[in-house]
Amino acid sequence: MTRTAERPWVALFALLLITVFLNASPLRAEEATEVMEELRASLFADAEASIRQANEARASLLSPTNYAEAAEHYRDAEDTLERGGNIESIRRDLERATETFLKAAEQAGLAATTFESVLRARADAESADAENYAAEEWTEAEQTFNDAAVRLENGRIDRAQRIGSTAETVYREAELIAIKGNYLNETRELLAKAREENAPRLAPKSYSSAASLLEEAETTLETNRYDTDEPRSLARQAKHAALHAIYVA
Repeated sequence: MTRTAERPWVALFALLLITVFLNASPLRAEEATEVMEELRASLFADAEASIRQANEARASLLSPTNYAEAAEHYRDAEDTLERGGNIESIRRDLERATETFLKAAEQAGLAATTFESVLRARADAESADAENYAAEEWTEAEQTFNDAAVRLENGRIDRAQRIGSTAETVYREAELIAIKGNYLNETRELLAKAREENAPRLAPKSYSSAASLLEEAETTLETNRYDTDEPRSLARQAKHAALHAIYVA
């Protein structure tokens, strides 16, 4: 097999050059665009396949250093192509990108096993919308987990596991805060408004009932965060009592 046959993009690029410089009729804009798109598709095919593999493995999360390095090589190749730069330079960047994306995917598989419990905690926190209800804790957990993943990439398994354990704890904290936020924040705001209306003095029975129900709901969530039926019911009762206290006041 010839060298040109081994590299389809060489033939495509040669076609573009021959058409542009040797054909008596200039290449129409749409034809030039089509040829360039075919050239790009051929050049980038392997790299894009490796990106899909890395994304399926969640490599940006589980192998962040390798993924970032691969993405940089890929962007360099795109920039060079857009500038009409050297094809060999594009090819080299794409080869590096492909190799590193595949490395990231492989590393992500190891990380998924190493951090299995951390990932469960992360998924639970995400399901509870911790990013919105516990933004500070969620950010801390994400940064800690990223640190753990980087340590694992560097072969420091014991250190990575210790940091991962810390991230798991923070994810669980974020999850609990988010669950409480989902069910209890509105009632807390109503109780604050009731205090502004002097409800503890003017409607002591309703205010006290609301505060007690809210505390009970919070305690129930802390005891079993996944059995949300009872705390949800308590939160509704607390909300009703708080509204009544505000009305009376």
